[in-house]
Amino acid sequence: MPRKSQLAAVVAVLCISLAVAPSATADKPIIEPAPFGEFTGQYCEDFLVRVGETTNRGTAKIFSDGSVIITGTLKVDVTNLETGKTISLNISGPAMFSSDGATLVGVGTWLFFGEAGFLGRPGPTLETFDGRFTLDLADGTFVRRTGTVRELCAELA
Repeated sequence: MPRKSQLAAVVAVLCISLAVAPSATADKPIIEPAPFGEFTGQYCEDFLVRVGETTNRGTAKIFSDGSVIITGTLKVDVTNLETGKTISLNISGPAMFSSDGATLVGVGTWLFFGEAGFLGRPGPTLETFDGRFTLDLADGTFVRRTGTVRELCAELA
């Protein structure tokens, strides 16, 4: 079964956020660091790619109803592991998780990456998206997506 690294990272942030969610009677949200990490995989057909954070000042604001907003600076390097060619990206979002954990709404610039099968696609995915989207976290499909896509594999080749 193909790995879904990027979706797994999003879900991991959500799970961490929900685990520390305040009780329903609390007035103020809890603010925690929003982890990202490093991922390596077949995100392009012809070569392995590493995605790693270079700057992460992201925070998760966790509300008493279970909803989460992630804001702050997130910059990453995307590297072709065969050639060493690297693209530096600012993918700061932000992100808003629904209180039931079912959807993610993102605005701004995002990086989507995953091996074949990710986001229901037959091949691997490595692209930035600048705009607004709603992602169904249960099945990893876009409910809505408006904006511009930049394919990165050709640039890294």
